[in-house]
Amino acid sequence: MAEWQAAGRRLALEMSELKECSSVSGTLTPLGRLLTDPTLRRTSRDAEVAIGSLEERAAPLLHLEHVRLSVKRARRLVEEVSNAATRLESSFESRRATIRNLAVLRSIEDQAH
Repeated sequence: MAEWQAAGRRLALEMSELKECSSVSGTLTPLGRLLTDPTLRRTSRDAEVAIGSLEERAAPLLHLEHVRLSVKRARRLVEEVSNAATRLESSFESRRATIRNLAVLRSIEDQAH
């Protein structure tokens, strides 16, 4: 669970820096590194298995409110981290395409002069 919280914090921090960045290419490299980080990849890959195991172990105790709420909180945490990663991947691809398009435009302008 601590790995997911740490991954979520890193993703949230990167998203806030991405919003504040005025340069299109300014955050591309750190963002690329973050999205290919093996810990983040492993975390997202193993998330469903871990949540399934947690729910299975908690099943006999779901009548206890704190257990039920903790399982719900854990599932929500995993979903939020997954959603943040998806949004960041989308933003990364969009920025990379924008940079590629700008490079093509520069090349055309250079050829025109």
